Amino acid sequence: MTPRLARATRRHANRLAPSTALLILWATPLLAQSWQEDHYVADVNPRGIHLGLTDDPATSAIVTWYTRSPLAGRPRVTVTRSGEADRWTVAGESQVHSALGSSIYHEVFIDGLEPGTSYEIVPLPGSAPAQSVIATTFSDKADSLVFTVYGDQGVGEMAHRIAQQVAATPADMHLHLGDLSYAAGEASIWDEWMQLIEPVAMDRPYITSLGNHERESPWGSYGAILRLFMPGNEHYFAVRNGPMVLVVLDSNWLSGSRARKQKTWLTDTLRSAQGDESARWLIVALHHPLYSSSKHGSNRLLRTEVEPLLSQYGVDLVLAGHDHVYERTYPVNNGIVQNTEAWEYVDPGSPIHLVSGGGGRHLSDEGWSDFTVVTESQYHFLRVAIHGFERLSVEAIDVHGTVFDRFAITKARS
Repeated sequence: MTPRLARATRRHANRLAPSTALLILWATPLLAQSWQEDHYVADVNPRGIHLGLTDDPATSAIVTWYTRSPLAGRPRVTVTRSGEADRWTVAGESQVHSALGSSIYHEVFIDGLEPGTSYEIVPLPGSAPAQSVIATTFSDKADSLVFTVYGDQGVGEMAHRIAQQVAATPADMHLHLGDLSYAAGEASIWDEWMQLIEPVAMDRPYITSLGNHERESPWGSYGAILRLFMPGNEHYFAVRNGPMVLVVLDSNWLSGSRARKQKTWLTDTLRSAQGDESARWLIVALHHPLYSSSKHGSNRLLRTEVEPLLSQYGVDLVLAGHDHVYERTYPVNNGIVQNTEAWEYVDPGSPIHLVSGGGGRHLSDEGWSDFTVVTESQYHFLRVAIHGFERLSVEAIDVHGTVFDRFAITKARS
């Protein structure tokens, strides 16, 4: 099936007809760039290629990247379905903004794809060949999947080494738990981080939650949101892939009207997932941990506002960052350990909480609490594997590729 051409995305309210040839440029007075030059020496090599996540990742995909110079026309990609020779060209949008510095970011949205199918997507144009993106659409018929998890990364040496380990790990998608680039508003550091994650982010959908370091002055979270395409309002959203529902929250929104709206949405989303017999595994991801024994400790407001919903609706795992350590809890609810098994859990009844903040930024000292099973102050990432309806396993892997913790959850088939 030939994908339909580009349509408008979250960047603006107007919808583009498939035949419209239009370049959307979002500019501010702070960016002194002439777009009417008759001649310029262009650097239009695609950099920081990122496979984002759409509202319907079973039938659509979105690719973003940046260039040093503006393109002569609309950004385009070629699309080829795996095993076929036909190739289509799809056009998208470009944007400039003060939060993006001098770089120009491009995005191309592709829909009309088949669920559970792989496509080769190549960003154009470029004076040097770009690596191809291999996008595999999600499918609710898949009975197993693997994804990686880590948070608190930055752009230092250890961030590169963890990214290399993640890139070498076969996975269906990747999840970043927030505190992405630590750019503090510096566009050049954001660009460096986008290039750092490119080997990971162009391989499979790269899903991000927003951490406290994404709140940059004066843009708020806009520096991250402009560069990385996530579903919904991009602060909180749900992802369905096979038997898993992944719920991503913005834990920066802890009070006020935005927090109330998010909590209402969370309640509705968890209730819907609990009522779906094919949604066997329910995982919540956010930046700030409900349970942590390290530097920042447990977030008491999240424990008050969010934790009752997790147990009520049968959440299996809660993934967080913020503290730069690895920590795993027993199944716990309201501060009380529900199950003291250490490695193999059968219908544990309450969520297991993981802190995975060892993605590359400086480490914190580990602590210990009554709810702690394992904690390590070391650089790492997680490999989460869902084995059908009955088993989920997690491995914590260090910068050398060595597994230093593992556990599994088994559910009796209902």
